[in-house]
Amino acid sequence: MHPLRPLLLLALLGAPISAAPAPTVSLVPASGVVAAGVSGAFVLSAPGFSGPVEVELKSHGKDLISREKVDLTDGTARVPCERAEPGTVLAIFTLAAADGQKITQKAGLIFSPEKIEPAASRPKDFDEFWDGKLAALAKVPIDPQIEKPPDQTPGILYQKFSLAVGPDQRVRGQMAWPEKPGKFPALVIFQWAGVYPLERGTVVGNAKNGWLAVNVSPHDLPIDEPKAFYEEQAQGALKEYGLIGRDDRETSYFLRMYLGARRVLDHVKTLPQWDGKTLVVHGTSMGGAQALVAAALDADVTAVVANVPAQCDQNGPEAGRAAPFPYWVAKEPGALDPQKISLAARYFDVAHFAPRVKSQVLVSAGLADESCPPAGIAAMSNLLGGSKEVIFMPGANHKGDGGTHEPHLQRSKLWLEALRQGRPVPPR
Repeated sequence: MHPLRPLLLLALLGAPISAAPAPTVSLVPASGVVAAGVSGAFVLSAPGFSGPVEVELKSHGKDLISREKVDLTDGTARVPCERAEPGTVLAIFTLAAADGQKITQKAGLIFSPEKIEPAASRPKDFDEFWDGKLAALAKVPIDPQIEKPPDQTPGILYQKFSLAVGPDQRVRGQMAWPEKPGKFPALVIFQWAGVYPLERGTVVGNAKNGWLAVNVSPHDLPIDEPKAFYEEQAQGALKEYGLIGRDDRETSYFLRMYLGARRVLDHVKTLPQWDGKTLVVHGTSMGGAQALVAAALDADVTAVVANVPAQCDQNGPEAGRAAPFPYWVAKEPGALDPQKISLAARYFDVAHFAPRVKSQVLVSAGLADESCPPAGIAAMSNLLGGSKEVIFMPGANHKGDGGTHEPHLQRSKLWLEALRQGRPVPPR
């Protein structure tokens, strides 16, 4: 028997209204977290809509469990779902608006997240490989190249930097801090996927709040060129950069990116304006992955704040799970050897870095996230080597549409303020 035993039950409530608000999906329980073997439910509320509603349930956001059509005559449909094993269920509701346009709403449930494990085992030489890379990096002079633009924000010191990672390889970014005597806690911010310039406000705004704020580009590119420059790169040399070298741990695009994250921390720790105590890494999506990897590669990191981190459980499709960005295993291999891709992915899987992370961690997952699936983030979180707070955000897709990332945003504000002041993080 399939571990999922979905039951479709239509509950009709209320009456149609003339102005139809956007349909919404709520969860039972409201947290979206259910014990394996216990029934949860998806509840579609669509007042003003009528006609059949298609409901798909997918195991781990990948394999179809069921596809049913239910009548929506009075505005509400309830779809109970039970899963016997730890994992996730994604529900996709498709209905038609009065003008015939298709409207889709998605939501997810996660069952016994504390028991979810990565799809692939951690390579036996994982630590040996990365420790060797760190040893080689330590022999490369940091060679900081600093540029201080003349247009400074009053009360803030701002500069751009680039640092050597290896022969002809650099990591680039920007930093800012208060223009006053003293030393400051460091906040290092890594960027999400894409090819684009850095926004100066990212570091200036945090510097105004008392941080030595550092912002790191994921690419070895100038950080403030015109938009057309990045568009050209995205369609040229960096097109689908996440897949570059994916069949070999020595050629993966993420090798320089991950080592660059460590190199930035090396540099920050040499700065006279750093307080020598607080070193926080922060990021969303691919930035969250870099933050977690940075903490795994540098024991001096004191805290990680990672929202919907990418690259967790990269071999997920091998266990019937949706793949996370950058979809190494899910993308067609072309002329590449799928087995080599699968093996290389294990060395860049954030879940396999997790045991090395000894700092405190705030990590969040969206239960309707199809770019960085919640099962993979749960599997990674279960392996973290230090204290952690894990937030599962009901109804949240990857971008947090409709304010669905608000639970993370509110907690991260509290975390960062406490860390900046050197106080314990307040309990949730």
